[in-house]
Amino acid sequence: MEFAENLAAEQGCIVTWLVSGFGREEQAPTFYKELGYEITGYRFVKRFK
Repeated sequence: MEFAENLAAEQGCIVTWLVSGFGREEQAPTFYKELGYEITGYRFVKRFK
């Protein structure tokens, strides 16, 4: 994460975002919050067969 964040900052990015699946809902939010990330919404997906 640190490498990716540093690379983004070097490229002039002002924000980073990530997507985490529901399979890790107990560990992922705590992990990412400890890195300074915050939950800002939901992503909605509609699959076509």
